[in-house]
Amino acid sequence: MCCPTIYGSRPMPEQPRQVTPQDVEQVHMALERCIGRGMSKMESVQLLARLGVPPKFAAIVWERLEAENPEFFAAYNAQLEATAQMERCTL
Repeated sequence: MCCPTIYGSRPMPEQPRQVTPQDVEQVHMALERCIGRGMSKMESVQLLARLGVPPKFAAIVWERLEAENPEFFAAYNAQLEATAQMERCTL
């Protein structure tokens, strides 16, 4: 697994809980690891959901990263698209 779980081995809570700065930091670091592995936003959010992170929370943190680093994400998304096009051509 590329990313740690926020909730440990516990299932996602039934009731929403207060998000702490540590939660945000953990998801931030997990998303950075996913980015380092060339995963898209959707792939990253889905992986974190399987690890116990609410998808909406992971998506919000991703969007915050995008807002803080627009040049990086423009290049990153272009690279992901180029990679996807190359994969389609080789099939």
